[in-house]
Amino acid sequence: MNDVSWLKTSFFAHRGFHDIKHQIVENSILAFEQALAYEYGIELDVRMTKDQQIVVFHDTSLKRLCGVDVLVENTNLASLKTYSYLASEANIPTLKEVLNVIDGKVPLLIELKTKKNAKKISRNVQNLLENYKGLYAIQSYDPRVLLWYKQNAPRVLRGQIAQRNRRKEKTALVRFLTNHMLLNVYTKPDFINYRISDLPRKQLDVLKQKGLPILSFTAKSQKDFDFVKKHYNNAMFEGFHPKK
Repeated sequence: MNDVSWLKTSFFAHRGFHDIKHQIVENSILAFEQALAYEYGIELDVRMTKDQQIVVFHDTSLKRLCGVDVLVENTNLASLKTYSYLASEANIPTLKEVLNVIDGKVPLLIELKTKKNAKKISRNVQNLLENYKGLYAIQSYDPRVLLWYKQNAPRVLRGQIAQRNRRKEKTALVRFLTNHMLLNVYTKPDFINYRISDLPRKQLDVLKQKGLPILSFTAKSQKDFDFVKKHYNNAMFEGFHPKK
């Protein structure tokens, strides 16, 4: 059975320990270096470029962080590297670059952002992680990612991210299935990561009682963090240093 204890005890800086006031951008190398300095675990997001390279970036578009309305999935890596963040001169890192920086020093939670490419991004991400020596788990809103990992890399911890009323899903049926985690019977997640504003929730209480770790995103104060720890197991955090 896979060891999930570290998911409950590690402190996970959401998108690294970022601080825009000090030009430390989310999901940037500097944000990850800051997390390392405090010995925090790191939560990060990955997407796949047009030429199937894996980059560490949250949004579908570069508009918010780089000021250009360019979609990651429609752009090759070489072109993405020509853009820098508005708040600094740094550019978007690849997952390979980030793994080289972190080098197993702290645990990782890696969220896979998908479109119609769940199998390809899962395979490409896992190829990069195959010989990585540190602790890591993957997570996604997309149950197809969890299913791929169940079938192809069952020893890798996989987590289902969920929330109520996720409007980005195309159909009411998909929203219903993902919000209520009804596909868990097929994907068999090792943990759940649920939006903090939707907590507490009876379904999660039952799953926790059965031994499934319940995490949450995103605590933005010690009060938020303590709330999650009181009811469940752990929370991603940003904007403060949680008390140890």
